[in-house]
Amino acid sequence: MVSIKGRGLQGTVEGEALVLPRSFTFFGGVDWNTGRLTVGDPTLDGQSIAGRVFVFKAPSGGQGTAWKIGEMVRNGSSPAAIVVHRSNSVVVSGCIMGKVPLVADSEEDPTEIFRTGDILRVDGRSGTVELVRRADA
Repeated sequence: MVSIKGRGLQGTVEGEALVLPRSFTFFGGVDWNTGRLTVGDPTLDGQSIAGRVFVFKAPSGGQGTAWKIGEMVRNGSSPAAIVVHRSNSVVVSGCIMGKVPLVADSEEDPTEIFRTGDILRVDGRSGTVELVRRADA
């Protein structure tokens, strides 16, 4: 079984992953009304993080990130869960306010283990992310 362990926060979710193998900002990197990415990558731009397990390397941006995650939850455009290799207090705050499960700060880089389309089980209580099914399986 493929899995990682990090610091976790609230809830358990199973869903399809969208993996961004670099840092990400919730300001300018996503349309917060639709959840569609605007990261300057033709393979990812236009894909929606809404209702998916959003996996990325590290957050960038400032304090408004927490507010933006909360707004996305209210708009129905937020990810079902966030898995981030290196997090910060702003992403953690946003996940707390929006009640979005989070696994962060794992030893292994989740962007090198999981792929877009994989089905993942994110357990924020235990801080684990498990691969349920590979995208190409």
